[in-house]
Amino acid sequence: CWKLPRSTTYGLMMRWWWHIHGTRRATSSASTWRVRALSKPTLYFAYGSNLSQQDLDDWKKGNPKYAKVDLKLKKVANGYLPSYRLGFTRKSKSERRGFMGVADIVKTENEPQSRVWGVIFSLTRDQDKAIAAKEGNTYAYQQLEVDVTDLNGVKHRCLTYEAIVEKGKQRKYLYHRPFEKYYEVIRKGGEDHGLPQEFFEHLKVASMTERNPVGIRMNDTRGMRLENE
Repeated sequence: CWKLPRSTTYGLMMRWWWHIHGTRRATSSASTWRVRALSKPTLYFAYGSNLSQQDLDDWKKGNPKYAKVDLKLKKVANGYLPSYRLGFTRKSKSERRGFMGVADIVKTENEPQSRVWGVIFSLTRDQDKAIAAKEGNTYAYQQLEVDVTDLNGVKHRCLTYEAIVEKGKQRKYLYHRPFEKYYEVIRKGGEDHGLPQEFFEHLKVASMTERNPVGIRMNDTRGMRLENE
């Protein structure tokens, strides 16, 4: 009976073992990597009503689809978004907001020291979906990736939302006065997170500035104020 050399037999057996077990290991590792990639938390920058835990809870009560989602968001840090200012550019279609203005971030030009204060949160996949639903993603607000700087000067790549404004309108010239209760939701949220005084100054001016806000704002590191103040 003809036999293969022992070294050849051993080599074939090793190739067979690796084909069976090595492939399984590689597949398992790839699957694990995909799961980890899909479950990786999203950094989210909140600057408006989502600063308020009470507002998140109230929204959740009215949206049973997200009843099982824990909306106690994990805070990473307070921070600011440079080269933007706070505005109320879009008129809400929600009764909760009094059918009045809702918060937005407005890109600034020739105002290198302008900034929007808020909070960086780390979101789970389910929280990310819930926030997108609360914001009315794709029809009321749209997602935007931005670099937010924390109090230690560290930059974080974050997801945030900007309002979808009226067609043919320039965001920087739009203004809709916010509902008083909505204003208080944002203000209280800022208090809860210990945001700096500058946040509250910006909020006050943004909420009361009518028409051509760029023309009558002065935005610097000391806070946003009206020219006649």
